Amino acid sequence: MENNLHPENHFIVVKEHKNNLDMASQDVEKLIDSARQLFDNEEYLAARALYTQALTLDPFDARIWNHRSNTHLKLGYPELAFTDAARGLQILDDKLAKKTLSREDRNDCVFLKLDVLYTCLLATEALNTFQMALQYINRLLANSHLLSNEVHKTVLKKQAIFHDKINQKVNTLNKTNIPSGVSIDTISNLGTMRIVTYPWDDFEPFNSANDIETEMKKLNNALESFAPKLMIVQMPDNPALYNSELVSSASISKTGRPQLGIIARKTIKSKERILDETGIFVNNGLYGPKCNYCNSILSTSTNKSNEIHKTTCRECGERFCSVDCLQSAMETYHKTLCGRDISHIVEFVARGISCSSLIHLFVLRLLAIAVQNKQHPLEINAVKYLAKGVKEVVPWDIYQSYFMYLDLLKILGLCPYRDIDKFDFWIYYTLRNKLLPNVFGEYKAPMKPANGKLFPFSSFFNHSCVSNVIYITSRNAHQVIVARKEGIEKNQQVFISYIDPDRPFIERQQLFQITYGFVCRCERCVREIGTSNEEEILKKTAQ
Repeated sequence: MENNLHPENHFIVVKEHKNNLDMASQDVEKLIDSARQLFDNEEYLAARALYTQALTLDPFDARIWNHRSNTHLKLGYPELAFTDAARGLQILDDKLAKKTLSREDRNDCVFLKLDVLYTCLLATEALNTFQMALQYINRLLANSHLLSNEVHKTVLKKQAIFHDKINQKVNTLNKTNIPSGVSIDTISNLGTMRIVTYPWDDFEPFNSANDIETEMKKLNNALESFAPKLMIVQMPDNPALYNSELVSSASISKTGRPQLGIIARKTIKSKERILDETGIFVNNGLYGPKCNYCNSILSTSTNKSNEIHKTTCRECGERFCSVDCLQSAMETYHKTLCGRDISHIVEFVARGISCSSLIHLFVLRLLAIAVQNKQHPLEINAVKYLAKGVKEVVPWDIYQSYFMYLDLLKILGLCPYRDIDKFDFWIYYTLRNKLLPNVFGEYKAPMKPANGKLFPFSSFFNHSCVSNVIYITSRNAHQVIVARKEGIEKNQQVFISYIDPDRPFIERQQLFQITYGFVCRCERCVREIGTSNEEEILKKTAQ
């Protein structure tokens, strides 16, 4: 047998490894040069693709992160520009901390760091998070002797502008009713990011490359297997106006995808069970011990020790309410999360005053499912077909929009540099924006969220303040949809109520606009307000 540990063989292996590294380095430089040419020619999407390819070859090259960051700025995605620049900045900080760094390399790092800091400044400015932008200004001014006169003047000018903007924002907030438990400083530090479908997102089922009818057929084949009396169809802009005889009434929503809803394939009887769907459940750890899979309250009785033993993970001690829940968790996500410390994530989520705070736990669960099943997160059936809602912007802050995701990746043993193929930040933002309008929360009391649940097919039900079905959550992460006593005629649309329909009209409308970003124009709201015109409803709601 050949001895692979022989010194001559070892020399050959090392030499081949060095040659491979040299070839990879040459490939990276070629990609960078080609991407720069595309960037100069304003072909930013093509430049981004090459920079991303270069990062897969050398994920710890701060230059490439900075190049891609500037490309994202040109494309109008400052949230991605920031996350790229911040990662490049971390690489440089780590490198500069090394005492063995040569003077030449140190000088190169210092000047590149100034360039990256300026990119962070531009990204945070575009995100309207001016407090954060001032921090980068301070870091730049600490090295003012290295800045050109032009850059120095620009930075000082921006500093004055940002201070004015912050003061204006604080003055405006002082005149508004701020919810108890929320500080003005917290709100004034929030920026905004646009909700978009990134043009390189090949996982969006309703993009221009996919046939809508083909995707609809896939959806309905899956739905028919457990809800044979229901069918997903295209809807008009106002789903309340759906008419099965007017096929041309279907429209594309504000999110650039078809407006969808669910109708009855066949007549549905009074109180008939029409859908029984398995979902994803999370809870914030408050209000007693709960099953990690379905949120059922766990028994604390000492008389059920044998049952508790059967429903507890042998490796980490995590308890579930039943053997079925334990097995389902093991098959989908728990093997990946088993024994991982997520206490700091749960503690942060528990401080939230709305169910949107639970989104981080949903993202963690979805990432664990992706890792355990070797899937891309956006290919998971639970999120693939979810719509992003109609809100144009959502809040952005450095902790929840950057550091939180780094924490989630660290928990799962993933690298924010090497693992960008499946776990880059655009994927995180896409997941988060799909979850925000589709996660239903349960509150223990006002501003005291407890549980969150996500049901992919139930998300296709449109809202009405006079719904014709009710939903009941059952054990083992199931939700059952039951028709009201009036029943549902064939081809009639099936509606659920997203909120408590007993709330007053103005309160309902404000809740829709804040939470979901739409104006409800169901038959009840139109009757109560006297118009179906969206602008008129907004005016009357604001009074």
